[in-house]
Amino acid sequence: MVFILCILITGVIAEDNAEWHIILTGPDGELSVSPADVQNIVEKKGVSVQIDGQELKGAPLWRVLALADTGKTLGPGNIVHISGDTAIEIAYPKIWKNDGYLIIAAQDGPNLYVSAGLAGEGVKKISSIDISETDDWTLQIISSEDVRKISKEMWDDLALQYQKEKETKNGAFSGITISDLLVSQEIIPETDAKINITGQDGYTAQIPWNKISGSSDYLIADKMDGSELPQYIIGLFAPDWPTPAWPLMHIDPEFPGNDSVGNIETIEIL
Repeated sequence: MVFILCILITGVIAEDNAEWHIILTGPDGELSVSPADVQNIVEKKGVSVQIDGQELKGAPLWRVLALADTGKTLGPGNIVHISGDTAIEIAYPKIWKNDGYLIIAAQDGPNLYVSAGLAGEGVKKISSIDISETDDWTLQIISSEDVRKISKEMWDDLALQYQKEKETKNGAFSGITISDLLVSQEIIPETDAKINITGQDGYTAQIPWNKISGSSDYLIADKMDGSELPQYIIGLFAPDWPTPAWPLMHIDPEFPGNDSVGNIETIEIL
């Protein structure tokens, strides 16, 4: 939902004499983000937004987080905790390169603005942003009947029965085929159904079920070369370019390609 900020300012950012700061804790440790730091991002990469009839500029949250991540190590598995008058948690892949989450500076403090349709609500007077790690995850399988939630523990149990391996030029991936995964949940799509696979960052691939049904070529992988998927796989599409992977990644016959969804959050039968 859109968070309406009641801020009495006429410029794009707070006055220079504002005294607030944000304690940002990330891979590089703890640092203090000042109004000047936010202003610097706004001047270089600021994003305009209309709030309560007023045009303001904000600093994209992912660019603010980068101040404490000079090694660019953040990715799938990281959770961003934002505290102020209220508090929220957002998975980092939802924030990465998403200009819908903005830090907008007011004289009484910094505020988080969340564009309509994005996860989470705004936070006023942010005091701290902490980035933590998690090794837990849940896969949602959505059908017209219900929503199945498969935890990491449940996935590991299923893999004992259904595990398959697929060799690619980028490595050996192992996991469960989409066909076997749906069978394990007693889900039988209609012949003309489509399977929609979505990552936490919002990237989506849609594949006709008649291509997938009974095929071992459409794999949801949780391991690469015998180990848990990394946060990113580097160089799939371009040198040094990071593609989100962990915890689950779709490996199809054309991998890597348009249907190579990583950091999978949902599989939906349409």
